[in-house]
Amino acid sequence: MLVMHKSLKLCLEDIKHLMSDGYLPFAAVVRAIPWPLDVKRNENDAEHSFSLAMVSGAVASRIGLDPEKTVSFAVLHDFVEVYAGDTSVWDDKGLATKEQREAEALEKIKVDFAEFPWIADTIADYESLKSQEARLVYSLDKLLALLLIMEAKGHFWKTHKITFEMHDKRRIEVRKKIAKDDLVLSWYDEATAEVEANKSAYFYAD
Repeated sequence: MLVMHKSLKLCLEDIKHLMSDGYLPFAAVVRAIPWPLDVKRNENDAEHSFSLAMVSGAVASRIGLDPEKTVSFAVLHDFVEVYAGDTSVWDDKGLATKEQREAEALEKIKVDFAEFPWIADTIADYESLKSQEARLVYSLDKLLALLLIMEAKGHFWKTHKITFEMHDKRRIEVRKKIAKDDLVLSWYDEATAEVEANKSAYFYAD
């Protein structure tokens, strides 16, 4: 039985709140990775989350997982960055405080979006990594970052003066995280092998 809208106690101001305090600040978070179709600008969190939602939902539907659950995780997986900001895997100083900043951000989300507990609950469920769907999204998140850099012909690595040796050292750390999902790990290894085979075209040469 459908619940009538009036009983939900929602109004236009609630929707404006979601847009002005949720979506717009989220879309304003600029990631470190260049946008392949125009490397003069970087990808933002809204674009990144859509790509992750589309890919993870499609993958989940093929391998017997819940696509709706994976899409929800993907849409909100970085929402804490509205308050915590994006942290590049190459930002060692930022990585040292990332966990704390994002934990504080989640608490703020619980307060600022208290009338929509689904948001904080979904983020917490994702971050627990207890479900296969959460682990799939977590691993795909890191794979897609690599694929986007590859799509831009290594522009990120070249402009940040990252050599193949530097990337290969960091790859070991990333691989441990992606290993939470075996299927995604196999794709990551395939992609990194392709990168290594064409490293002269992708990386900065000092």
